[in-house]
Amino acid sequence: MGMNAVDTVWVLVATCLVFLMLPGIVFLELGFLRAKNAVSTIMQVFTILFLTTFTFMLVGFTLTFGEDLGGIIGGLDFLGLNDLGTEVWEGTTIPALSFFLFQLMFAAVTIALITGAIAERMSYKAFVLFVIAFALVYAFPAHWVWGGGWLHDLGKVDFAGSTVVHVTAGTAAIVAAILLKRREGFETESFEGHNLPFAALGGFILWVGWFGFNGGSALAINESAINAIVATHIAAAAGALVATLLTWWQLGRPSLVMAINGSLAGLVAVTAGCAYVSPFGALAIGVIAGFINFYAIKLIKHKLKIDDALDVSSIHGLPGVWGSIAVALFADGRLDNVTGILYGGGWHLLGVQILGVLAVMGFVGVSTIALLKIIKETVGLRSSSRDEISGLDLADHREAAYN
Repeated sequence: MGMNAVDTVWVLVATCLVFLMLPGIVFLELGFLRAKNAVSTIMQVFTILFLTTFTFMLVGFTLTFGEDLGGIIGGLDFLGLNDLGTEVWEGTTIPALSFFLFQLMFAAVTIALITGAIAERMSYKAFVLFVIAFALVYAFPAHWVWGGGWLHDLGKVDFAGSTVVHVTAGTAAIVAAILLKRREGFETESFEGHNLPFAALGGFILWVGWFGFNGGSALAINESAINAIVATHIAAAAGALVATLLTWWQLGRPSLVMAINGSLAGLVAVTAGCAYVSPFGALAIGVIAGFINFYAIKLIKHKLKIDDALDVSSIHGLPGVWGSIAVALFADGRLDNVTGILYGGGWHLLGVQILGVLAVMGFVGVSTIALLKIIKETVGLRSSSRDEISGLDLADHREAAYN
């Protein structure tokens, strides 16, 4: 196939939309965190952007999409983007460099999501090392599913990343939150966010950015892209509605915080199957994601007392698991003959989807433990209690967000 200018423009637009998700994450975290850590929050995501760019350019892309080595990792065909020019990427109608840039944004967003769990307590030195190392960890599940690895060969379905991005980020997030331990003042001080309008702005930006995240994964402007965008919007709205009704019922008030979280959970869950399900399938996926998110936060943060600051494991991890499984239930055969159980499909896909989730959770969990242990023994992992209490803006950066 030759290059198609319209498809190329769409993928570049989608790349910009996914890029926009990074400031979306920044605003979301700013709003939900304390003012004394605002600069630290911005700097973490900004650091991810430039460090992941170089790591993915040098080795991450080739480890993900290079020639398959035993189903585990890609070869060094594209080391340093070697032989990756303006020629069309195999199986698409877009230039190879456009494909690289689009996939780079996915790697950056995956790592950026983890910052929500480690916020307000990881030292900047430790964070830099973690970002570089985790960019390489990400290459493994991405290759397994998208790069021709063993899960791809088994038939694993993950259109835009419920498993590759969100289960990966959610697993790393809860492991990191446990190993870092709770922030100073957890359960004795108020950790309420300092600017809910910022959080709402971040939620809106992420919602629209997800149209590029999911719709762009078609790598062309076609029926799959349109279906993905429509399903994405419906699932987000369903998750937000359920979260709003649940808080209204249980707390006696509709919560903006939980409405935002519910929309994100719906977006996460539909990401795996957005091109494979009908609008009503997307609605069902979003509704269930809203319930999962609401009760997961109550379990993880309030009962287990795990200080996942921005509830990454509840918003991305568990809804990502659900979304990965939901494909095997709600796919109606509209794309690649992927048919779920509810539409007459067999049980094989369900087994593969569950296996894929468990494999990614296991690998990422063990890798995250190993990385954080090594970092702790070398440069240290956590800021001092004094720095944490005063705020990482001044402790790490000598800059204040608000003068």
